[in-house]
Amino acid sequence: MKLFSFTLLFVALWGIGCSEQKDTTAETEKLIDRLQSVDERNRKPAVDKLVLMGNEIVPRLLKEMESPHTQVRFEVAHLLGRIRDKRAVPVLINALGDKSANVSQTAAWALGAIRTPEAVPVLLNYVHDVSIGMRKQVIWALGACHSDSLAPALQDSSRRAVMRALHDAEAEVRVGAVLGLRELGIGGALDEVIVLAADPSADVRYLIVQLLEQLASGAYRRALGDLPQETRDRVATALMRLLDDSAQSIRTHAIRGLGQSSDARAIAMLKKLSTRGTKEDQIEVAMALKRLQSAAK
Repeated sequence: MKLFSFTLLFVALWGIGCSEQKDTTAETEKLIDRLQSVDERNRKPAVDKLVLMGNEIVPRLLKEMESPHTQVRFEVAHLLGRIRDKRAVPVLINALGDKSANVSQTAAWALGAIRTPEAVPVLLNYVHDVSIGMRKQVIWALGACHSDSLAPALQDSSRRAVMRALHDAEAEVRVGAVLGLRELGIGGALDEVIVLAADPSADVRYLIVQLLEQLASGAYRRALGDLPQETRDRVATALMRLLDDSAQSIRTHAIRGLGQSSDARAIAMLKKLSTRGTKEDQIEVAMALKRLQSAAK
């Protein structure tokens, strides 16, 4: 009798489990169907729920990379990059050749997000792509996917591609190159970093002033050692020029960098800015001058 009761209980629980699994599968399929929606208000909540499913949803998402719908392939490539499961790498590498530029550049971004060295040889095939967005994401991904485990020739090719892209005619690609350089390490590229402080693109200058601020603070000392005085002077000079930048965020980082630079020349420049700058400039200048004057004692 007890055995019979136990069997009934097992069957009942098994039935409940199967029912829940069917419900979960049905809900997943509904979410994936919503990826086709042209209405972002319908599509975005579905994307967010699929991300929360994490690695368990990856096998199902990989199948959708073969969808005939460009919107679906785009959303899935982005999802795979957010989930960062290495099982997605082969499919994302294949998607670099997608007929849609939005899908291919999202695949490049996703490979960078996963940080897989396996992608580097294929990414190098796309550094001259006609799509500006693709070049940007590929150049950044080359930096993000860098690994000392790569063959020296591949490491050299990646760095050369990123360095060339610092001079790309398109500002968006130069942004990707600076981001890629930050991943690779700026050793050997200090001259280029300093020159780009005068870049016509505010987006590029913003990334560069952050690097200059870090250099002035000594954040790269472990990787680069103590910078020669001539290089420290050039960094400080570039930061002083950026005090006249039209963008508040860039001026703020320039002021902070000078405050950590121990460069006596900065004192006069900062005092001048305190009389004509914005309220935010004046607050930042007061703190920077306090640091400089304290360091001079």
